[in-house]
Amino acid sequence: MQEWTRAHPPYRQIADRLLSDIAQGVHLPGSYLPSETALIARFQRSRRTVRRALETMADLEIVVAVQSKGWMVRPLDDHQGPTLLHRYQEIAEDLSRRIAAGRYPLGSFLPGELELAQAYQCSRPTMRKALRLLQEQGHITCLKGIGRRIVHTGPQTAAQGSPPAAPSPR
Repeated sequence: MQEWTRAHPPYRQIADRLLSDIAQGVHLPGSYLPSETALIARFQRSRRTVRRALETMADLEIVVAVQSKGWMVRPLDDHQGPTLLHRYQEIAEDLSRRIAAGRYPLGSFLPGELELAQAYQCSRPTMRKALRLLQEQGHITCLKGIGRRIVHTGPQTAAQGSPPAAPSPR
């Protein structure tokens, strides 16, 4: 549970803690802060208080609100503006990199949707969209009632054709 002081209003204390996280490298420039829902749970404050903290940080030009995506820590070189990828696309790219690096070997199963959503600090629908994108790209296949299996670990090329189908569960 968070300890709060009366020296500053709660929104300032939340902003200060997020600024501290950014300074310590927890949230890197160009990355997104956890969802408002995750911040509400972390700080045990109302959505309005959390949003006011984020708006205060935006006024200081530390974060920027990106519609339908969340709050992004401003890149050090902000000439490029916010990234064009949605959160689910970023998650799918990260999982794809992990698959290619061997973190999830061919034939293994990904962790469950809820576990991944918690690890990426996103909602389950966002994680579902990321997993659906991985499936459309041919990296995973969904086995109903069992899980999502890795079926392709590298970039898709014309010479490779489609990824191999997952074996039937016994």
